[in-house]
Amino acid sequence: MRRWGLRTLPPDKLLPDRQPAYVASWVYVFGVATVAALLLAIGSGFVIAVGGTDWWHTNPVGHFFNSMHLWSVELFMAFMVIHLWGKFWMAAWRIALVQPDQYSRIIPAGPPADAAANPGSQT
Repeated sequence: MRRWGLRTLPPDKLLPDRQPAYVASWVYVFGVATVAALLLAIGSGFVIAVGGTDWWHTNPVGHFFNSMHLWSVELFMAFMVIHLWGKFWMAAWRIALVQPDQYSRIIPAGPPADAAANPGSQT
């Protein structure tokens, strides 16, 4: 079983040793930080919900989780805005796989060419 696993999934091929060029940017760090802050906010929110309102108002541990929840949400929003601004200014939203001469196939510029020659025809 182990030999079959090593043959099927060789350890030196499981993780890439090079990154694509578009990943070499600090903007991706803010994307990962956004996900980490979201997970922290969900986890601390769950602990606060289980503890109840009296617990996080009166207990020092509850107050710690309340503060952790507040700051994780604040960091989530800040990291998300920085990440989205960075992706926008890098023009990551553009259609990268389509060549400029193929844009007319995606977004038609107007009616078909034969519509002007035969205005009353139904195609």
